[in-house]
Amino acid sequence: MSKLSVIVPVYNTEKYIERCLDSIVNQTYFNQMEVIVINDGSTDNSQLIIDGYVTRYNNIRAFIKPNGGLSDARNFGLQFVAGKYLAFLDSDDWVDAELYEKCINYMLVNSKVEVLHFNYVEEWNDDVSRVIDSARLLYRSKYFTSCVAWNKVFLTSYWRKHNFRFYVGIKHEDLELIPKIIYYTNDIACLHNSSYYLHYDRSNISSIMNSKRDIKSFKASFDSLMTFNSQVNDELLTRYIATTFFFQLILFGGNPRESWNLYRKHRSLFSFENIDSKYSRIILSLERLHMGLVIKWLIFILDFLKANPNKI
Repeated sequence: MSKLSVIVPVYNTEKYIERCLDSIVNQTYFNQMEVIVINDGSTDNSQLIIDGYVTRYNNIRAFIKPNGGLSDARNFGLQFVAGKYLAFLDSDDWVDAELYEKCINYMLVNSKVEVLHFNYVEEWNDDVSRVIDSARLLYRSKYFTSCVAWNKVFLTSYWRKHNFRFYVGIKHEDLELIPKIIYYTNDIACLHNSSYYLHYDRSNISSIMNSKRDIKSFKASFDSLMTFNSQVNDELLTRYIATTFFFQLILFGGNPRESWNLYRKHRSLFSFENIDSKYSRIILSLERLHMGLVIKWLIFILDFLKANPNKI
């Protein structure tokens, strides 16, 4: 059995797929990997490129399915996984040669780890890049890791035990699933890699992976997580939901009226006690000096006026 299965969903990424697959076959761990490529109904030459790799490497398999989106492609690929460990790599991204070997060696030594996450690099246009320290926010709680699937390696048996699936029909699908994956584990770890990375390409705006901001998808993720948290009643998850969606939907949602209505409906959730940011901590400190209430009312009024300009 392969030690690591990597699912690669593909949709119209003929410009990038060779870079992605080359980075996989150049892995120092490649001989102990299986690569599951899912062509999600591409209409370009992606499949011709994929076929060349399938011909040359017997541990790369490819499947073609009708277009259903990133979640559907990943879910489709899960049925073919045979590895002890599981990873996801988007077809416009790429990995440094030692990354997967380092991940698996860590998990073999630390056999109880069910979710291992690692640092990655955001690649922008004009050779601009930024290293993302995935562990830097974990001081808040285990939920405040990078909320993406592709900077993690999962224990396959853990994934199957809970039958995790990506939410089909929405964008930003990792935001909906990753907190649930993290909820069920007490064995999450960080690799702290500093010289071998996954490279997340933020310059490709046309692929299946890098879609425009979708407020409806954020709201669907919010509703799903709220329903889940009502069942498990996890205070740390409550704080994660409040913090994440306060900034994603309330402050930067793009639609002031919708943001206002969501805030009003869930006002108790979006309290300063739940929202974990430096600003909320400052306000909570001021509350102890009996000043925070005034600031809360000022913010409340400004939010209302922003959402209802005809009231000015």
